[in-house]
Amino acid sequence: MHGLTRRHLLRLFALLASGRALRPWDVRSPENSRAQGVSDLARGGSPATAAIAGERPRVVQVHAPGVTDWDFGASSYLDHIDQAVVSRMVDEGLARLTGAASRAEAWQALLPEFSAGQRIAIKVNFNNYIDGSEGDAINAVIEPVNALVAGLLERGFAPADITVYDMTNAWHAGGIPPRFVAGCAFPGVRFEGYLDSDQPYSEAERVHFSPPAWADPVDDLPLARPVVEADYLINLPIVKSHSFAGVTLGFKNHFGSIEHCDRLHVYTPGFEPNAFDPQYSPVVDLNRNPHIRAKTALILGDCLFGGWMDPISKPQPWASFGNRAPASLFFGRDPLATECVMADLLAAETALLPETDGYLRLAAAAGLGVYERADPRPDRDPQVATCTWIRWS
Repeated sequence: MHGLTRRHLLRLFALLASGRALRPWDVRSPENSRAQGVSDLARGGSPATAAIAGERPRVVQVHAPGVTDWDFGASSYLDHIDQAVVSRMVDEGLARLTGAASRAEAWQALLPEFSAGQRIAIKVNFNNYIDGSEGDAINAVIEPVNALVAGLLERGFAPADITVYDMTNAWHAGGIPPRFVAGCAFPGVRFEGYLDSDQPYSEAERVHFSPPAWADPVDDLPLARPVVEADYLINLPIVKSHSFAGVTLGFKNHFGSIEHCDRLHVYTPGFEPNAFDPQYSPVVDLNRNPHIRAKTALILGDCLFGGWMDPISKPQPWASFGNRAPASLFFGRDPLATECVMADLLAAETALLPETDGYLRLAAAAGLGVYERADPRPDRDPQVATCTWIRWS
């Protein structure tokens, strides 16, 4: 397999999916949640879990069809995002998540112990930025980052203390596209990718992995330096299905926070089925590392376009959103609850989506959050979900 690139492998195993109906104005109320295990989560010690101790986890999805007018044609989706609408989505989502009356109060609630001089890292996803080229594949967009930075600056962060990063170095050496950096509305914010950094990884801090006893051991892998140096962390994944793993969301987004994440694919469903142990997932080891677990203050899931078909293609219309873009952002402080809600959306859209419960249940057993699955369609018992869905016409 040495002659195959990651892209070739993904194309080889890509699944064709069909859509199922879902009304995008369904409201799933946290007050009706059956979520359990919050007391276990609260012992994790992160800024997020400390803030929600004794409460049910809340996940907010903001859906704003007016955020894009892209027709999925020849033009780039990058040219069809309304920054003003995204900014309003982020401010509203954070207010609903925290119960705050304003953006300033929301950031106060998210980062109550912030002091001047502290640093924050934002993990974005540029897994399809290969050899200096994006093409038309789905990648991170700057608009949610701009909205986050506006709030962070208001909270008191200096621009130089905000680092946006993706340190992917596996099948390909990753970087941050120049147009993404140029689109930042705030001078002085730092951007770091593997190809753009003089020191991409920490020399001391590594993630320890515990694969099954029968399997080859995995070396401890170095953590991205921006994560180690940060006091706080925001995880900004893209909502995508995945030909090997079923989904690639917030947990797997941190494959770009370590070196040589490709060494972990052997433990991912579908890559080498005989080598996969349903009792082990490397993303659980990765996400319970204290630099990730204890520093994560927010998960913001980007589903403005998403990728329901596979993780490497040009965005496609979603049947569950009337053959339009999903035009949605997710907000959560509980990593697992947020992961479950995003996985639910993909499962409803993609009839052939492989089973994803394995790593989610393992994450719950490891104390990484509240596990809860629900079919988001309104005729399928929406009351079990933790998610509040906000729809703007």
